[in-house]
Amino acid sequence: MIPNFLDAVVNLDNQNNPLGIIRLIVDESTNTKDASGIVAPLLIIGRIRAAFIIAKMLADHGYQDSATALALCIGGLIYDNQNEEIRGLKALREQVDGMSARQQTAFYDQIITKTVLFSLLIPKLHQLTHNQQMRILEILKAAVPRLRSIFDFNAPEPILSLEEMRRRGREKACLLNYPLPPSGARQIRNVVLVAPEHHTSEGFKWLDSGKLIAMNETNVPQWMYGMHLYGWKTKSYGMKERLEDWTDACREIIETCRQMNADILLVDLDQFMDHKIIYSDTYDLRRRNKRIEAFGTMVNQLRQEKSSIKVAGYICDPWMRGHFILAKHMTEVFDAIIDFTSPSMPLWNQPHLANKVLHMILPQGGNIQPPEKPLIPHMLFSGSVSLVSPQRALWLTAAKHLNLPIHVKHRSFMPDGLSVLDSYALYRQNLALATCCLNITMRYDMATIINGRPFEVTLSGALLVQDCTPDLNYFLVAGEHYLEFSSVAELSAVMRFITHHREEAEEIRRCGHAFVTQHYNDEKIIGHLDWFLYFRK
Repeated sequence: MIPNFLDAVVNLDNQNNPLGIIRLIVDESTNTKDASGIVAPLLIIGRIRAAFIIAKMLADHGYQDSATALALCIGGLIYDNQNEEIRGLKALREQVDGMSARQQTAFYDQIITKTVLFSLLIPKLHQLTHNQQMRILEILKAAVPRLRSIFDFNAPEPILSLEEMRRRGREKACLLNYPLPPSGARQIRNVVLVAPEHHTSEGFKWLDSGKLIAMNETNVPQWMYGMHLYGWKTKSYGMKERLEDWTDACREIIETCRQMNADILLVDLDQFMDHKIIYSDTYDLRRRNKRIEAFGTMVNQLRQEKSSIKVAGYICDPWMRGHFILAKHMTEVFDAIIDFTSPSMPLWNQPHLANKVLHMILPQGGNIQPPEKPLIPHMLFSGSVSLVSPQRALWLTAAKHLNLPIHVKHRSFMPDGLSVLDSYALYRQNLALATCCLNITMRYDMATIINGRPFEVTLSGALLVQDCTPDLNYFLVAGEHYLEFSSVAELSAVMRFITHHREEAEEIRRCGHAFVTQHYNDEKIIGHLDWFLYFRK
């Protein structure tokens, strides 16, 4: 009965007939199970009013579950019914606390992300008042126990000491070693880079991960710029998206490799995936498998023509669903798989990936000279708040509630009339001029990853303030190269430390810049790739 009942409620809602929904519920043929069973589906498809009406009627009759409690919270917020919102918050916390950890995760993945984050918070972020954003944060805290400690406004602010921060940072650090080719062994190599083609006049632009999202032959991306600095020759091939048949594209890649006499074929693996999988439970396996098959056939032909050619693939977003399958199916095709964001991901421990995974940062397109400017006790947040990173909105809302001195500059990727390298250099110069930059990497599933900004900030000479990101321990030392936080109380403490211990904060800023300039400049990055492909034993 539930599907027909759901359809009936949706039809009444379409007719702007809330009274009809009430009459349908009080009908003797509608039992509590049927009524409660459609609350979650109504929330997921955005029928807040209908879900709120049914949840209120159920709650008035003593019935409560997690979905009806959530509907009371959201409905109370949207329709400014504070009593119902408070009742929903109390019931939601009780319901969630009674769940197992597995049930809490399922509730978050299946309902909270789709209703509170993807439908309410992010699409309407710039329309919401600060008060409404804070109320959404309270709903999320009731629904997600982990968020309660992160956004506990009553928690005492810790007192930070430089010595203690460095001690903890060094204990956690597991810095990767970046060997280089033997002295005098560097050779000129010809590289063909295959990445998705986006038909824009602006050429290459970048996302938060540092991943380039547009391509044409008139602009040089970070990869190519770094390779040029290293002395390699490069040529790009833009793969059209949504191709059902890759036969022609693979033929063109082979011809490009022939023209270049390519030594290395470097491929963006993300283009094998349907990027909509971030927000959905399914993706096109048929398209993916056809692409893998076509690409494997192409690589076999290239190796028949030139046995010494090296084939490397890089993954900017290994946390996207399906990449573990992709890596498994394509292991034999690649000499190296490059990961930019998640060295600790269990995926890389799979036997079929042994000795093939290279964890490194994306080339930055050259260093910039930081300005001679003293540290300002004020943080710049320059980034986007999207469906992938809705938690940033929560952090910024909490920071505003605490009156922390943070200037928010939402990034956009609209044409700015500059070449890509000039545009990117201007962005990094703005980071440098800010002198102190806040970076938040928590994703919609509350995992924290590495994006490009820790290296953009530190290479630009600014002080990095970063949410606790375990994978960053492979590249930098917290307390020595940057300042980290894991709660709003700690973020407030970091800001107080920067304000009242300016010289110590300056020292961290200088150490961070010196370290990344020495270890992660573009020549070192490409040099390590050279070593990995040609010199390691």
